[in-house]
Amino acid sequence: MGRTPDHVACVLTAFSAWRHLFDRGGARYGDHVTRFHARARDEDLYVTYAIVPPQVDRSRAAHRHPEPYLHPGVVRETADGIVVRGAHAIATSATMAHWLFVSYITPLVPGDEDYAISLVMPMNAEGLRLYPRRPFASLATSVFDYPLSSRFDEVDTTVVFNDVLVPWEQVFIYRNVELVNAQFHDSPSHTTANFQALVRFGVKLEFMAGLAARLAEIQTADGDASVQATLGGDIASLCATFDALVKAAERDPLISRGYARPHPQYIYAGMGLQRRLIVDMHRTLRELAGGAFQNVPSSEAAFTSPETRADTERYYQAAAIGARERIKLLNDVLTAADFFFVDQLPPYDPAELIPQKGDAAMAKLVLEKASAVLPSIEFKHDPLDHALRAAAQELGVKAGQMFQPIRVAVCGRKNAPGLFETLEVLGKEKTLRRIEHAAQKLD
Repeated sequence: MGRTPDHVACVLTAFSAWRHLFDRGGARYGDHVTRFHARARDEDLYVTYAIVPPQVDRSRAAHRHPEPYLHPGVVRETADGIVVRGAHAIATSATMAHWLFVSYITPLVPGDEDYAISLVMPMNAEGLRLYPRRPFASLATSVFDYPLSSRFDEVDTTVVFNDVLVPWEQVFIYRNVELVNAQFHDSPSHTTANFQALVRFGVKLEFMAGLAARLAEIQTADGDASVQATLGGDIASLCATFDALVKAAERDPLISRGYARPHPQYIYAGMGLQRRLIVDMHRTLRELAGGAFQNVPSSEAAFTSPETRADTERYYQAAAIGARERIKLLNDVLTAADFFFVDQLPPYDPAELIPQKGDAAMAKLVLEKASAVLPSIEFKHDPLDHALRAAAQELGVKAGQMFQPIRVAVCGRKNAPGLFETLEVLGKEKTLRRIEHAAQKLD
């Protein structure tokens, strides 16, 4: 879970501390920020955000689309407030929140003044419509087979603003491109929000470390010297390294204008390091498990069917634990790092393959280029990095536009460990097979 209530709370806290930024649009807007922050704090409101517009045509500025208000913008203003029309994508946890913060993380340009807004609205605002994706739980056959996705899901949501009237006191920025672009990075909000993300990542590492220790225990390998070296020298050291960055950011804060924030130096170091750490953690888990993930029954039904129950209980057991508990643990590990272990990825939306400011044709071209280049490349970090960056130059696309379709193709998601580390762990055969499958999705 990433967009728990404390995430946007970090953003609002930073906004309130930096009210002088919002005062640049008029002192009343700074007042709006501090008053809403106080309300959200005192009433313990769950606020999430919608800050990414739909992927209609990312090469165009908001005001240059042939159809106006595909992105959220101001249709008109009244004495009571402003009327907003348009849509944002990926409003994570919107179906569970009390309030919605609406603005842009993607840069706006001169001419986008009608779209240059920063505001909040209650989730029951008249004219606000929610279109959530299908919940992961609806795809899970049982809690046993899918222990995490069946119970933990934030439900990404497209939010549509069908002429929503937003009272003036809920408006933080109005028709000011400069301030919308500045609000996240000129204030501490980007720092504080990512500090929350790093704390959350540290918890994930500890969870995976616990799975690794339990895996060694049920295989009665926890007394083995080499396993102990792996648990201590690899897994525990990874957790301690990341925990040290989080604590350093907290204990050595950056103080300005009378406010202390976690030090950005350590936060951004952690952001860069986490993609490498998670790959190392997954690799170590796979090595500890050996071939265990290839020896798992197809579903919980193997334990309930009269025809298969006895064999399953007998041949899937471990020395220190029964078959059902052993498979349950393996399912936990698989859920935490599924794309490293499974042969076939779970279904994902082909739209995820489309890079920023690109389209399906660009994604298809990138995947075809990767399929042509990668067979002759050594699957190590530096050769992969060099080859794919060179391929991007040949195609005339940005490196990020090259990497995103490949990342989604091999991981089934945008948010994943570092690309080159992931490819190195997956290996050439599995990588190429997944890229080929992804390209077929775009046909």
